Amino acid sequence: MIVLTVLVGTVCIFALASTLTQSRILSLSFDGVPASIWKLDSVRQDWSALRKQIADQTEALKAANSANLMLEDRGTKAAQGLNWAKEQLKDTLYEVSASLSGIDNDLSDFLSGSADYGAKVARLKASNARLRNGQASLAGVLDQFDKISGAYAIAKTEYDEYDAESKGLNQKITSLASGIKSIQDSIDVVFSKITKNVDAPTRARIENALYELNPTSTWFSKAISWFVILQPDVLSLILVVLMGVLGSSMQILHSLFRGDGIQSFGDYVLRLSVGAITALVIFIVAKAGVPIIADASRLNGDAPINPYFVSFVAIISGLMSEQAIVTVQNQGQRFFANGTSEPDRWARQDLNPDLAAQNLDVPTLARYLTISNEAAEAILKGSQRATSEQQKIVAIYLRKSVRDLFSDLPQR
Repeated sequence: MIVLTVLVGTVCIFALASTLTQSRILSLSFDGVPASIWKLDSVRQDWSALRKQIADQTEALKAANSANLMLEDRGTKAAQGLNWAKEQLKDTLYEVSASLSGIDNDLSDFLSGSADYGAKVARLKASNARLRNGQASLAGVLDQFDKISGAYAIAKTEYDEYDAESKGLNQKITSLASGIKSIQDSIDVVFSKITKNVDAPTRARIENALYELNPTSTWFSKAISWFVILQPDVLSLILVVLMGVLGSSMQILHSLFRGDGIQSFGDYVLRLSVGAITALVIFIVAKAGVPIIADASRLNGDAPINPYFVSFVAIISGLMSEQAIVTVQNQGQRFFANGTSEPDRWARQDLNPDLAAQNLDVPTLARYLTISNEAAEAILKGSQRATSEQQKIVAIYLRKSVRDLFSDLPQR
């Protein structure tokens, strides 16, 4: 039984926490219209999907920026290598040009001219075999050229690869940043389903509500979220029933501590069921405006529901289910009594002097009331309450109004 009580208490924690969260969210209003939990949940689903896209693209953007930083180090080294290779190639071409003076003046002038290095290297390589066959003295300088031009080719390839990768990465970064901005604009469109005026304070209020509705990966958060998005009236009734069961559980445990055992497990279940039903009935009757609690205005009609007050009423209804049932019965009797809504009342004071002043007697009044002389005397003295019809007969008999003769409170 203790385990069951702890389990009920745990479920009550979920229900109460969810009701408090829902009440806080529903207290918001946009453009003068109260928030709707289902509308907010629908917006939350779209907002959550867009936030996931932003998170994914933000991670991708961070990775691209990190890769770009690493690539910049590689580019620096590639640029340094290419510059060194260019200087070496420049010196080698100058040396080859000088060696070709008088042998091949046209090629010598071309190599010392303003053509780019790629064109110079290509032309010299095309003439390499011819020059080697015709001029053995050029072998050394041509070997040096082959070595340096090979190094230049490798450095140029590495730099070109860096440059192409850097351009592609920068394009990716630009695209990701643009995509994030576009998704953020889409979030504004989603928020416009709630209100057309999405200024900074309104956006913050909406996001706060959506964060409370959006469950995390933990089971506790998911359970709370499941309760929170329930229809508000349904959640209130679930809270009432659960708190009624909790009140009955407290009553049963108290009985066990006092040594008042219960015969069977079925009795436990019955008491829990009675507590739940009683709490539900008390809540419905109170919402109907019947004064069964001291401050019925807190539950009347469309009055905002205080989850703590509702929980308190439900718990004491389950804890004191017998008294709660009697209270409802008394209200029912008052409502349906003798086909009239007038309650029984007591004489404000002893009415015998009024009888004597008009030379009237008790036996005659008793015959009109169709009761015994002793019962009539008790009504006149205020020791016994009179029904609505009896009040009318006594008032007619004494030629006074009912309100002048009878009160809702007994004499002290």
